[in-house]
Amino acid sequence: MAPKRLTTHLPVAPGMCLREMRAADASALFALTAANRAHLKRWLPWLDGVRTAADSRKFIRQSQQRRVRGEALTFGVFVGSQLAGVVEAHALDWENRQTTLGYWLGKEFEGQGLMTRACARLIAYLLAELGFHRIGIHCAVQNWKSRAIPERLGFRQEGVLRQSEWLYDHFVDHVVYARLAGAWQGGSRREARADSKRPVGEAQESALKTRGGMGREARTSRLSRHERLRTTAASTGTELREC
Repeated sequence: MAPKRLTTHLPVAPGMCLREMRAADASALFALTAANRAHLKRWLPWLDGVRTAADSRKFIRQSQQRRVRGEALTFGVFVGSQLAGVVEAHALDWENRQTTLGYWLGKEFEGQGLMTRACARLIAYLLAELGFHRIGIHCAVQNWKSRAIPERLGFRQEGVLRQSEWLYDHFVDHVVYARLAGAWQGGSRREARADSKRPVGEAQESALKTRGGMGREARTSRLSRHERLRTTAASTGTELREC
């Protein structure tokens, strides 16, 4: 399968989108990375290589070049105009129609379902619009928050790669998850489409109300986190529904 022209923007829901980062986003990307350095370093191996905004600018430029060459797709996860994290389809294997996803969020944005929705949107684009057949996600065995995303999206756990990654001073095992195009025709794809029509807060509230075993206290806690996001956006002059 020949490489196709790749998009730079994917709407996720009112107030949320995936957008290719530009040079103007370098300061925001570096600030988010620096603020979450200790949090991210537990599971990501590249933090020592990001020391200044120039490093983030270089990453953005290289990401743009990889998209133009059809090698990878890297998006900022934006809530309004606020950068919350990054999601990427790594090496795009056009011959075998497969790729793997990687992602990270700032700690203050966790627990709101943002990355699950971001991944669902990117997966739908890869399978439905680009014609990919297999999407993989590799997570460190003990990185439970990262593992929760493929499990929510109906990925199948295929095995464990022992000592698969060198993480600063030790090896970590990776769990391999995958989802095939045929399987995506079911519930997760329908849910992703329905979810995309609701604003970020409304969709999250709906998910909380229907999720079994979650008490009122937990629902209130999750919703209050979304309200804090609204407050943060307002304090920085960001309109949550803009993207």
